[in-house]
Amino acid sequence: MFFDKILQIINESDVNKKFLNFKEFYADFKSNKNINFSRKTKANELVAPCYAKFCNVVSMRNLNKKIPKEQKQLHFIHSVAHIEFSAIDIALDECYRFSDMPREYYEDWLEVADDEIRHWT
Repeated sequence: MFFDKILQIINESDVNKKFLNFKEFYADFKSNKNINFSRKTKANELVAPCYAKFCNVVSMRNLNKKIPKEQKQLHFIHSVAHIEFSAIDIALDECYRFSDMPREYYEDWLEVADDEIRHWT
């Protein structure tokens, strides 16, 4: 089912598996294979990012604001990677959270997720 597979991809914390699962799912979606848009249960609340399984997620308020000059570029790249990775899950959540939308709605958000994966990689 469409929504179950999207949720599985959102929750996958292994980046390689996540991207491979998405690529396979997206290829099936674009070729109209095995896509069932019926939802049997209400969408689950997403309470933590998938990377919380291996990464200590902290509030921005708790981060050290004084970054040594030689580490600023590294911190910038790290921030961009987090933004892109989060954008993948946000796009997928747009598909997961809303049912009974036109197929074009899901096409647009899956294309966004695909773009964000490309940006991240």
